[in-house]
Amino acid sequence: MSTDSTSAKDRSDNHHSLKSSIEQAIPFVERAKLRVIHLERGKATCEIPLEPNKNHMGSMYAGAQFTLADITGGALFLASFDSETTVPTLKNLTMEFVKPATSDLHLSLQISEQQILDMTQQAQAKGKAHCELEGQLCDRASEVVAHMKGDFFIVARTK
Repeated sequence: MSTDSTSAKDRSDNHHSLKSSIEQAIPFVERAKLRVIHLERGKATCEIPLEPNKNHMGSMYAGAQFTLADITGGALFLASFDSETTVPTLKNLTMEFVKPATSDLHLSLQISEQQILDMTQQAQAKGKAHCELEGQLCDRASEVVAHMKGDFFIVARTK
């Protein structure tokens, strides 16, 4: 097996392990049945089912939608930055609800390779780096039900 194949397999195994960790590390996320659908450096997609997250109006609870936005951003950062040297954190997250979410939802977020490199350098030099992420929470028919805008940071780990 070539080095390239081995490193690709290692990355795949690492992302599979990371997916499981993201889905199970926070009890609410596990109870909400949020799932990481796609994860790679610079890209993350998560989904959350309507059940068990239905509210008294028959649509998805706003807190579950917030969780989808928060966890997708966190998953993106965990897949994109070295967890040995940085920790992802959320400073601010705003949601604009467009219409009731009456089915499962998904959200995809991404950052460029250049953003990853710039943020890594900034975190090494200044102790933290900031990135604003925007995305649309979409239902099964790919219709937008909410817009999210988040201020995400990576913070350098102290040794």
